Amino acid sequence: MHAVYIHIPFCKSICTYCDFCKVLKNPYFVTPYLNSLIKEINEKYDNETIETLYIGGGTPSALDIKDLRYLLEICKIFKLSSNYEFTFECNVNDINDELLSILKEYGVNRLSIGIESFDKNKLEFMGRRHDFKEVEERVILVGVQTAADEDVEASLDELEELARTAGAVTVGKVIQNREAVHPVTYIGKGKIEEVAALMHAADANGVICDDELSPAQLNNLERELDCKVMDRTLLILDIFAARAVSSEGKIQVELAQLRYRAARLVGLRESLSRLGGGIGTRGPGEKKLETDRRLIRTRISALKAELVQVEKHRNLIRSKRARGSLKTAAIVGYTNAGKSTLLNKLTGAGILAEDKLFATLDPTTRMLELKDGQQILLTDTVGFIRKLPHHLVEAFKSTLEEAKYADYIIHVVDTSNLQAEIQMHTVYETLRELGATGKKIITLLNKQDKVPELKIRDLRADY
Repeated sequence: MHAVYIHIPFCKSICTYCDFCKVLKNPYFVTPYLNSLIKEINEKYDNETIETLYIGGGTPSALDIKDLRYLLEICKIFKLSSNYEFTFECNVNDINDELLSILKEYGVNRLSIGIESFDKNKLEFMGRRHDFKEVEERVILVGVQTAADEDVEASLDELEELARTAGAVTVGKVIQNREAVHPVTYIGKGKIEEVAALMHAADANGVICDDELSPAQLNNLERELDCKVMDRTLLILDIFAARAVSSEGKIQVELAQLRYRAARLVGLRESLSRLGGGIGTRGPGEKKLETDRRLIRTRISALKAELVQVEKHRNLIRSKRARGSLKTAAIVGYTNAGKSTLLNKLTGAGILAEDKLFATLDPTTRMLELKDGQQILLTDTVGFIRKLPHHLVEAFKSTLEEAKYADYIIHVVDTSNLQAEIQMHTVYETLRELGATGKKIITLLNKQDKVPELKIRDLRADY
């Protein structure tokens, strides 16, 4: 375990608290320092678990919001332990709701507060209890209907459930009918104004879009609405990050997140390029955008190498099972259909089973002995969902391929869901993408006790 202290100097000399640091009229020296920090992290803390992380020095709370986010984004490189302490040093006069929201977003769970001047209002603000884990995210859900047969309302209902799973509260929904999504802002100017008004009325602090946004759409919407904007992909990635337990699951989630971020990095102006002195360092240098991309590429390469070893281990286990002549069955289905509950009921596996989306991510295999004495291996797999991010499909390929190599597929369907037919179609499409076709399929119609009259049939199943 390691403890890391990140000291933020805002001047060339040895940092002492001064008016220059307090006012921060010229943040010129911040970027070069942060760039050197990236190099130090890579050299000293690669694959090391950090127990204590402290950001302090020249009052980091005085940083420009973009530089603050950049600094906290860098801190995501650290592998934090499960009971980590992430402390952020700030001056009482810098504390506001926006700062607290940003710190909470990046996992800061402790504040070290210094008082340099006695502002009564700020002291009263500081006196209020701020529990980072209880800061409520109130969001507006936004969708675009481009076809008459597209059920966007049902998709937003599912997005609301995803938001609830991630800890956010949905306070409003907005749907726009368009021939195609707006290439610049996802929705039109009029709808943006409508969303802004709804946010003010409902006291919302974020927006979640039902489709994956391009980098331009994401940045433009954030600028127009002046709030945090997320898309469906980012939301699912966040849920996966919270649910991952095994080292394999954490590697897969981090890989998917990095691939998502790599396409959405935005560099700052040339004046924030890395500058230095001496031969070979003159000129605009390396921009923050280039540094971020290099850093992400390095980390992705390391994660891919780790996943290769995981896949070798999985292939070895599969080959041993094949030599043992044991039949295998993969339990697949839409998220929250009851796959883990089925495995627990049949084998007494004792794995987590909750009424939540993506309650479990890591595959679990257990032996089931049939009445005739024959033994079969049952494997619970990660749940499917509409618009499953391709970053996740690629990262979780080794896990999802359990269905591809199984002898049988047990398809669990939640018959109580009004979208059960669409969910069944989504499962079959995902199986097709994975190459898991030509298998014997047994469809299990679950939660029939919640349906007065069962009208669902799976014509594609063998049993």
